[in-house]
Amino acid sequence: MPLTLFAAALAGPSLGAALDAGSYPLATLTNRHAGAAVLTLVYDPQGRLGSCAVEAEAGSGAFGATTCAALRRPVVEPARLADGAPAWSRVRVLVRFFANDGHDAYEAEIARLGRTPDLELTARGLPARLEGSGAEVAVAADVDGRVQGCVPVAAGANPDLARAACAGGATMALPPLVLADGRKVPFVSTLLVKFVRAP
Repeated sequence: MPLTLFAAALAGPSLGAALDAGSYPLATLTNRHAGAAVLTLVYDPQGRLGSCAVEAEAGSGAFGATTCAALRRPVVEPARLADGAPAWSRVRVLVRFFANDGHDAYEAEIARLGRTPDLELTARGLPARLEGSGAEVAVAADVDGRVQGCVPVAAGANPDLARAACAGGATMALPPLVLADGRKVPFVSTLLVKFVRAP
């Protein structure tokens, strides 16, 4: 199955319906606490969660582990390669649950928790208003992690930043996606790219 730069159909997994109000950790909900976690998720081509690793968490209790458990239940729309074929995927996401009243002992801690950029690009001539701006892109990678295709994730993304993010991402190699049986597989991943001005 070829991975090409003609990435009209390239997309990460659709996680929109994977978490809902019923996924909110019960103990956290009962105590009206908020929580957040940065997770690395691996989905198979059928949209089933293969692994969930907690990179960081904030809030009450083991919020990350509880969120991973909730994500194991639903099947999501899988990632797609440029030709539309379902693919393995590895994505980093920030998941936040908030209590309705907005008054939570963990609010400041949660506000500080965020998804860090996967790639930082330094650009000469970057307008000051775009300093620190970012773009999220979906990339297709071969079995060795070499980027083969790239498209913006958000429809309303700045097209110049998205093109620059794809150009910068195309030069990097991602860690290969190695399954439990030792096989390396082609995959789709989302990257958050941050832009900084050259001195």
